[in-house]
Amino acid sequence: CGIEKVIMPADLRSTDYGVNLFETNLQLKEVQISGGLDYINNYTFNDCFSLRIPDLPDSVSGIGEYGFRECFGRGQGEFYSYELNPNVEFIDIYAFSYPSNFPIYTNPADSRYGGISGFYFGDETSGKLKHVGQWAFSYSPQINEIVLPSGLETVENYAWYGSEVFGLMDLSYMPNLNNFGHSIFFSTNLTGVIWNTNLTSIPHNTFDTCSYLTGISNYDHVTHIEYSAFRYTFSGVTVVLPSKLEDKVPNPD
Repeated sequence: CGIEKVIMPADLRSTDYGVNLFETNLQLKEVQISGGLDYINNYTFNDCFSLRIPDLPDSVSGIGEYGFRECFGRGQGEFYSYELNPNVEFIDIYAFSYPSNFPIYTNPADSRYGGISGFYFGDETSGKLKHVGQWAFSYSPQINEIVLPSGLETVENYAWYGSEVFGLMDLSYMPNLNNFGHSIFFSTNLTGVIWNTNLTSIPHNTFDTCSYLTGISNYDHVTHIEYSAFRYTFSGVTVVLPSKLEDKVPNPD
């Protein structure tokens, strides 16, 4: 026995219900959210392994801590596409980490990958996303090329840790990106990176264990490269250290 379906009415607001509302409902498979809900509270659907993530109405502007952690449950060979509501501005820690049996692709839905199902952010100009929290998409298997909105401002530690994202990561077109944590691409399959001119340091463990990394560009302005930034990169990448590097780079305790 257990809850299999949830219907959230149009007049429901995040202040109307507490956290952990449906956490660890293992039989929950379907959620319908009507327009009006403004925020997915912390742990609302955490560990609902069988849940297919619902479509979020345009009214939803944020996903709380562990909001959909270990969701996306699908049977073997059953895949579907999902496009994030473009009005979402805030994704908190572990919000979409550890998806169950689901390949995620964040490239625009076009023919480059043969129409493969996936999770879409949209392109560089669409979407209002400003904040990606710690571990938000960590351990999400088979993430393809990441395309993030140009308005992104903050990406916190470990955001895509172990997600196996590959391809070119372009950060250069985000004029407001000023807060970029450490270990964000740790143990991914990135092949190249275009750095952002706002970011004057490469935080520690940023590209640690990026075994397929072959190049990084647009980083001549960088003044600090922290410890283990390029540790265990085995693909023959050439890293030319910027001429403006300064001392007082922190080392691990």
